[in-house]
Amino acid sequence: MPDLATEIVDYLIGERRPVEPNELCRLIYLEAAHNIEWTKATFEQWEEALEQAIKRGLIERKGSKVAVAVQAPKPTETQLGLFD
Repeated sequence: MPDLATEIVDYLIGERRPVEPNELCRLIYLEAAHNIEWTKATFEQWEEALEQAIKRGLIERKGSKVAVAVQAPKPTETQLGLFD
């Protein structure tokens, strides 16, 4: 079975606002029922995948809602020249 947690993140990236967890799972479940591109899974499997995504740090909780976790860019080191 494909990684449902990453599929949830792919779906959530398109959302402009944080979403209630149950609403998110319901939307994905309904989308998968009508779109062959999405993996077919039960509502409970989507809920479990959402929890896995939160545990893996892909999604973060914002109060009672969830949103894509924003990852801070890693600082890059640049080597300066002799006279910089």
